[in-house]
Amino acid sequence: HEACLANWLRSHSTCPVCKLDLAAPCRELRFRLKEFSGLAACELRYLAMYLGIEVQRGAERPELELKVFSSARVRIACQREELKLLSVSKLKGLLRSAGLGDARGLAEKGDIVDALLASGRYIEEAS
Repeated sequence: HEACLANWLRSHSTCPVCKLDLAAPCRELRFRLKEFSGLAACELRYLAMYLGIEVQRGAERPELELKVFSSARVRIACQREELKLLSVSKLKGLLRSAGLGDARGLAEKGDIVDALLASGRYIEEAS
C-alpha cells in the first residue's frame, strides 16, 4: 500500500520490512559461502533488488547468485577448501562476476581460487 508506506516513512527512519536504518550510509554486506548457497531464489531476488541490481523476470537461481556476487557491496567469507570443492565452471563464473575477467592464463583450479581470494571480494576464513 503506497499510502501506508508513505505514512510509515514520514514517521520512521527504518525500513518497515527489514528494519534497516534508511539514513545510514550504504554498507558492505558479508555472507558466508555455505550460508549463501542455501538461500532460495526469492531471497536472492530480494537481495538483488535491495542492492539495486536489475534482474530479469524468471531468472533462475544460478543467475541470481552471480548477479548478487557481482555487486561491489558484497563480500563472501569462505575457506579456501570450500572454493576448491566448486566446479571449475562455477569458479570461472565467480571470477567473471567479481569483475576479474575470465580465467585465461589460470591453468589450475588452485590458481582460480587464489585469484578470487586476492580480489578482496572473497575473504578467507581460517579453517
